[in-house]
Amino acid sequence: MNNVANIRPSNLPKLAECPNYQPKKDAGPAAARGNMLDTVFRDWMQGRTEFSFDLSQEDLDVVFWAVRKLKSLSFGATDILTDEAQCRLAIPGIERPGTADCIVPSLRFSADLKSGSIRNYREQMAAYALACMEKYFEDEWTTYLLFCDQKEVAELHFTYPEAKAIVDAVIHAASQDNPPPKECAYCSWCDRQATCPAVPKADLAVINTNAAFLEVILSDAVKLGEFLTNCALLDDLREQAEDRAKELLAKNPNSVPGWKLKKGGERSEVDHVQIGKYLSRLGSGPLLAAIGSISAKKFRDVWEKQLPSDPFPEDAVTKKSAGKPSLIKA
Repeated sequence: MNNVANIRPSNLPKLAECPNYQPKKDAGPAAARGNMLDTVFRDWMQGRTEFSFDLSQEDLDVVFWAVRKLKSLSFGATDILTDEAQCRLAIPGIERPGTADCIVPSLRFSADLKSGSIRNYREQMAAYALACMEKYFEDEWTTYLLFCDQKEVAELHFTYPEAKAIVDAVIHAASQDNPPPKECAYCSWCDRQATCPAVPKADLAVINTNAAFLEVILSDAVKLGEFLTNCALLDDLREQAEDRAKELLAKNPNSVPGWKLKKGGERSEVDHVQIGKYLSRLGSGPLLAAIGSISAKKFRDVWEKQLPSDPFPEDAVTKKSAGKPSLIKA
């Protein structure tokens, strides 16, 4: 039995990790929020600012960031497509179409809004790029991932052969009879997790923090890698459990013994429009000192938009340590 039924654009990154991946029937609150933000993003880009959703100020802020970022990437282009029908894409080799959040044909790029953690979307973006190159008769395409919660942008560029090879490889692996399951970062999202032979069924009671146990892990690089992988899987499960607990506690404060909801803090701020009103009275020096520095990328974006013919002042950029190195899954 193959896994063709689950081959669709949004599943491609998961299928690239495990060709036996099957999405859960209930996508959960995180996916529901992502769909809501996508809808609001499209509405906002099309000039509609009255939304059918009851958005928090935080959600409004992240969508507004994505709208501004996309407009800066578009450099005044007049063919910014965000309507779902215009952004629906037929992908060679995949029965189900995909839908980009935005396409700008004249600049040969598409963009997608992503909420939650920063994850790999290379295979999905390759599929969208392939479909756009087919649709607009291009041989190269760029995709932008707008990670709204982190306010980060990832740029992925594809040639036609590159995009096709990436998509074809995933389709081929998932189309095999009885594709072998693999333990990966998406196990907690998979409907087959409970019965999958690739997922370790560790007895959690054995895992404790005594010195002897930790010494065994730290002294063996292979065991250390396996332990960190298992911890990542448990982190995903914990996140799902926390989301469910928050739902229950919101309805009944006594529903989850030993736990209670803590209300989110309220943040007061002054936006750039209001700052501009008082700039002459307060003086640019004190205000700029209070605001502090911005990233070199943001400064460059503003410079290139406002002063496109002037060379960028590289000497204005100060490089600082980004902190301690972080550990990521290879």
